[in-house]
Amino acid sequence: MEKLTEEQISDLKYFWEEKGNLERYCDFEKLKPQIQEQFPELLKAWHDYKSSIKIMDSVVKSLVYKPIDNIVSSTGGIDKYFADLEKWEKSFYCNECGCDKIEEFYYSRTVANGQVWYCTVCTTEKIVGHKPNEDNY
Repeated sequence: MEKLTEEQISDLKYFWEEKGNLERYCDFEKLKPQIQEQFPELLKAWHDYKSSIKIMDSVVKSLVYKPIDNIVSSTGGIDKYFADLEKWEKSFYCNECGCDKIEEFYYSRTVANGQVWYCTVCTTEKIVGHKPNEDNY
């Protein structure tokens, strides 16, 4: 088997030092047997490096994504969502005419502290809290 040329060794060095990735060198795969014979520590270090990236990715993902059991226990699950939704629907009440069903109101706009709805009977504005979002449960 031929030894690596000075140019090939220089290219390997360039792609690591300047590009940070030996696989960007188009001859890298073809040269692996020669690298293994001449510089086995280089291939071992490369494989260890690639493995450490995969390990780091999985560790970071485990920090970001909570297991589903933790999500359900911290939010209360779908039962809590339905209870909060029912509470939100019961918060509709018009002081002017006494309407108390969500069907008797229509949405107007969102404001900082909730949503503005209009009573269809007397056109009075009513501010209610933000509607629960099922994605949060």
